[in-house]
Amino acid sequence: MTPAAERPSTLAVAVALGTVYVIWGSTVYYGWQVIDQAALTLVETAPLFLVPGRRCENGRPVPVDRADWKQYTTALVDVGKAAYKSAQSRNIDAVNKIAEQLNETCANCHKVYRDGTREGNTAGASRCQ
Repeated sequence: MTPAAERPSTLAVAVALGTVYVIWGSTVYYGWQVIDQAALTLVETAPLFLVPGRRCENGRPVPVDRADWKQYTTALVDVGKAAYKSAQSRNIDAVNKIAEQLNETCANCHKVYRDGTREGNTAGASRCQ
């Protein structure tokens, strides 16, 4: 499915994905509008990572005072802005290019603060200490 494609029937989407909530979601945003809204969601919600008092899954405080945490949060906002700009071009290749950048932006933070914490290795050792 491409963002420029015609909207499939609500039932077809729900059946294809095996979920009921998709029925609601597919009636709100579709195609390019989904990409627009996802990009804006990154821009508007990533700063919440810096709100003092937030807690990680393990109950420890989010490291909002760490320079690298702030840097990763800023990078996420920046890539969200770039994603929105590329979505406005309605060029799928431009969006795909930003999608790769988004993946790298997320991975940079996850390498330090998330990945590996569930498997017991040392990756993510500085997460919420």
